[in-house]
Amino acid sequence: MKNLHGKFIAASLLLTSLFLSPLQTHAESRGTVLHEYRIGIMAHDTDINLWGAAPSEQGIDFNGELIFTPEWEVLGGIARPNLGMSINSAGDTSYIYSGGLLEWDGGSGWFFDAGVGLSMNDRKGKDLGSNLLLRLALEVGHDIYQCHRISLIMDHISNANTADPNPGIDNIGSATATCSKQKQIRQCRKLWSSEAFCIITPAIQSRESKNSGAAEWNPAEAPFCTNSPRKGG
Repeated sequence: MKNLHGKFIAASLLLTSLFLSPLQTHAESRGTVLHEYRIGIMAHDTDINLWGAAPSEQGIDFNGELIFTPEWEVLGGIARPNLGMSINSAGDTSYIYSGGLLEWDGGSGWFFDAGVGLSMNDRKGKDLGSNLLLRLALEVGHDIYQCHRISLIMDHISNANTADPNPGIDNIGSATATCSKQKQIRQCRKLWSSEAFCIITPAIQSRESKNSGAAEWNPAEAPFCTNSPRKGG
């Protein structure tokens, strides 16, 4: 069992390092590593019993999580590294975690996330068999306004039966997310280089031209307004 536990720790550390190793290179090339930050609150050690044993800890968890910008297309979704922590209000098990988050776009503002990685707990609650645990998470949410979203989240931590005992902990709650300023800027640039720009700007320019006597701006002159009709066409 100890040999299995050691192999589990080694494999988990390797997996986490593979997710996080591109961060420095990406930061140097893009100038930022932060994609999104999330805060949430969860019922701690619940009795949903998807993987955990009967609940025995108390309190609620205050959760904070950072999602980073390196991304990969995996299984039809986008995978990104994450780093977070959950602090228990009753002095029971608190933990930090890191790994990867795979997100699928459900359309109409909906999104679905699945997370996997490692967690390190403080051993202040029940005996979980190890300080280093596997963490799994599932999340479903909806965009409420551009860079803001809300979601329901469930996460599970356990030693994956590599140590004894293995009671595990299941938490469930809600979170709100806000994208980084760099992502907001990129979204604004995308918006204003889209067809919306080609529709709104001519109307504004036309009104200003009538007042000043200057020549009207032709949207067809902009390289990104390829679908805009030329003046008089």
